Amino acid sequence: MFTWFVLGVLLAAPAQACGLRQKLVGAPEDVSPDDPELQKAVHFAVGAYNKASNDMFASKVVRILSAKQQIVAGVKYTFEVELGRTQCKQGQVHDLETCNFSETPHKTFCKFEVLSIAWTGETSLQSKMCKPSNN
Repeated sequence: MFTWFVLGVLLAAPAQACGLRQKLVGAPEDVSPDDPELQKAVHFAVGAYNKASNDMFASKVVRILSAKQQIVAGVKYTFEVELGRTQCKQGQVHDLETCNFSETPHKTFCKFEVLSIAWTGETSLQSKMCKPSNN
């Protein structure tokens, strides 16, 4: 038994040294901020953020700081974004992209998890954690 363990370690060490690690199936992986499916998840999360907000003005994405996707029972997107307050009042705008940022955009940093199940058409916000920027 010990011999098999030692043999396994000896065979695995050169593979790791050469950078031949295998990617784990189902592990989170980076996704481009320009990915269309990620953009849908971000749009969904920001919509949920605005619905839950007591702010008179809607917020929109200033920039995507990081993004990962993970294959689960669907695709789970985990991303961090910087949000900024716009000049558009809540409930009076259908497309946030047409809204300009306010002169003092009151930036907020948020981490969202969104689950998208393509075969059922369901999208849900799994978690949201936001904090105001110190600027």
